[in-house]
Amino acid sequence: MRAFIALELSAQLRSELGRLVERLRPGLGKVGWVKPDKMHLTLKFLGEIDEGRADLIAEGLRQACGRLPQFSFEAVGIGCFPSARRPRVVWAGIEGEIERARELQRGVDAALAPLGFEPEGRPFSPHITLGRARGPVRSDLLEAAIDGHKGVRFGGQRVTEAVLMRSRLRPGGPIYTPLARAELRAIEA
Repeated sequence: MRAFIALELSAQLRSELGRLVERLRPGLGKVGWVKPDKMHLTLKFLGEIDEGRADLIAEGLRQACGRLPQFSFEAVGIGCFPSARRPRVVWAGIEGEIERARELQRGVDAALAPLGFEPEGRPFSPHITLGRARGPVRSDLLEAAIDGHKGVRFGGQRVTEAVLMRSRLRPGGPIYTPLARAELRAIEA
């Protein structure tokens, strides 16, 4: 089964980003837009895993999360990888307690390395995928959209847990199923 570890988004943030996608959709070209209920922030893509290892992965995730405090982030602006001239991914940016998100991602990498999952080779760049290029994209319109959304805030949320998700690819889009949840430490007042 295919799996990944992610931060789920609040219903309010998914709704705001869904409205953003509807504004971006016309005219940009061949982009496979992510449905709001599928939007998330990926911490680690695991790929194909043996179903019998899910409990071990979940335990590693719990260990990583149990060491770190809850944090907040906000979705701000849009961009794309690798560039607006050759976009593969259109995303919403993340601001706020980003170093905590990076610390969590490094903790997940460290906890899962003994299980054979290679740490990510490039620096973690937290973002929310909005769409993936499926063919030609109007880079002029994409650049204008990026410029027009600089500093635009779409909403934020508190992160209290990370989730091990199963991903089943279907013609109508992926189906995500939570397999395990791991809570971050509550911050004492």
